[in-house]
Amino acid sequence: MDYASKVIDKEECKNLKVVFSNKLNGVNGTCYPFLRTIIYCDGYMRLNRNNIDAITYTVVEECAHLVRLPHDEIFYKVCCDLGCDVSSPPKGIKYYWKYFKQCKKCGNEKYYNRKPHNKLCKKCGSESTIFFGKVNE
Repeated sequence: MDYASKVIDKEECKNLKVVFSNKLNGVNGTCYPFLRTIIYCDGYMRLNRNNIDAITYTVVEECAHLVRLPHDEIFYKVCCDLGCDVSSPPKGIKYYWKYFKQCKKCGNEKYYNRKPHNKLCKKCGSESTIFFGKVNE
């Protein structure tokens, strides 16, 4: 018997609440084990709707957080027990960032979900330009 089935039983899964939210910024999903609630980022799920590996990766990872919150050896064992190796994300996952800044000198890009106030590049110290909205693979 695997570790996940020892901890999660079918009765507990009946009370699981799954929510899709467009207010979740910077994460693909989040789990509240004590509330038996998983919240997925609506924008992330829409961007990756044609990538079943990305969706599976996110769903399994958040379900594993019902058993174990920190990303440690037990967490990765639970993910494997649930049928997915989440030690490395699948290729082609798309992320949405509200803002990004690009250095005018070296071209370095940094992504944010809140508007950055510092316009200086951390790599070379030159001024950066701030842009709104970016889908990143």
